Amino acid sequence: MLSVLDYIMEQSASVSLFIQLIILVILVVLLRKTTQLVDYKYIVTINTLNERYEHILTTRIATINNQASDCSLQDYLLDRQPTVYHGEVTNNQLVIDKEHRQYTLSKRELEPFFFALSQIKTVIQSKSPHRRPYLMLEMQNPLLLVSLIDKNQWDQLEHVFTRKQLAPVVYLAVRQVELAWDQLLVTDQLYVRDVFKDYGRSGMEKLAVYLTRRERRVLKALEKKIRTN
Repeated sequence: MLSVLDYIMEQSASVSLFIQLIILVILVVLLRKTTQLVDYKYIVTINTLNERYEHILTTRIATINNQASDCSLQDYLLDRQPTVYHGEVTNNQLVIDKEHRQYTLSKRELEPFFFALSQIKTVIQSKSPHRRPYLMLEMQNPLLLVSLIDKNQWDQLEHVFTRKQLAPVVYLAVRQVELAWDQLLVTDQLYVRDVFKDYGRSGMEKLAVYLTRRERRVLKALEKKIRTN
């Protein structure tokens, strides 16, 4: 009788172990499928965001000297000439004067760009630094957004857009430059220094108000690099 009970117990233990192994295999398969699904959704999200961002950057958005042109937002952002003085500011457009050109930018066209930057900021702050694919912004000229925070121009933007809309511009402009600082040409570093110099020693607080306490570490790190180089 005891041998029969021992046999039954041994068989039960074997069956239990087998069931546990089956459950473990199922869990591993489900985990892999879930990971693949998450990765797929991430890739789709990044690709969609990159396409939207690229479309906004390359679409004609500005006129130059009151004449129709093929000037895209990207062309405008890469124009490093400083904003000479305050141009006209209305609810629908900004007229921004640089040394040799006068740009007219539509608020309606800039709003989607700032919204795309807010989405990019969210993804950057939530993703692993080694995760692919990369955002288009991360692969571009790290100085792309710096011209937007030229003090004269920034004063104009503040009249037209909300702090929520402008916050991603500050964070991403500062972050991209701070990360790439050691690889920048001396001329690029001087350009960045000139842009921030206009804010003065305490004027950086004007930009800091757009950042959370944690995000301000990036601004402080960039300030330190600007002072020591």
